[in-house]
Amino acid sequence: MKCHRPTLRLLFCVLIVTGVGLLTGFSTIITNAGTSNGFESDSQWQSPRADNCGLADTEPFTLTPRAYLPIIQLPGCTSYKATVYASSEMPVVKVDMPFTVTTVLVNDGCAGLGKLSYSVAIMSDEGIVARQRFSTLSAYVRPDQYDVRQFRFVITQTNQFTVTPAVSFEANYGGVFGWGAARSVPFVIRVLPNP
Repeated sequence: MKCHRPTLRLLFCVLIVTGVGLLTGFSTIITNAGTSNGFESDSQWQSPRADNCGLADTEPFTLTPRAYLPIIQLPGCTSYKATVYASSEMPVVKVDMPFTVTTVLVNDGCAGLGKLSYSVAIMSDEGIVARQRFSTLSAYVRPDQYDVRQFRFVITQTNQFTVTPAVSFEANYGGVFGWGAARSVPFVIRVLPNP
């Protein structure tokens, strides 16, 4: 709708902005519109914007996009993961010839490992031929660290033997303790006669 006269234009804009209930407060403006104190012609009435009936433009605003990401808390350490590796310097030895079994405990988990207790057993089909044990209270294996121990054996009979190292330990789950164990893959050592 286009306003043609100042008085009608002003009346229409007052109705839009303030509503009919506030019209009485602006009655003096309408009454004085045709006098010398009001607007005498269209040329004297200056509108800030003719297309919105004299309403002043509002200040421009911009929206700033924001993303709120959830906070993800990973669960605490609740289990251990350890691997035992073992090997011998010689897969074949002679009777009464000393050989060394190297055992490595690797901490693959999140819990610290302490109070280590190693056991290396050499077995034949008849049972255990030799065994060595070693325990330490001072060693502590942190995550992604390892502990190395060597055990020296002498076998006095010929045969094919299976070597099985194992390690038991106390796992520390951030102040909560529990016992655990890990075992290596068994490997074979052969003992030949010594002429």
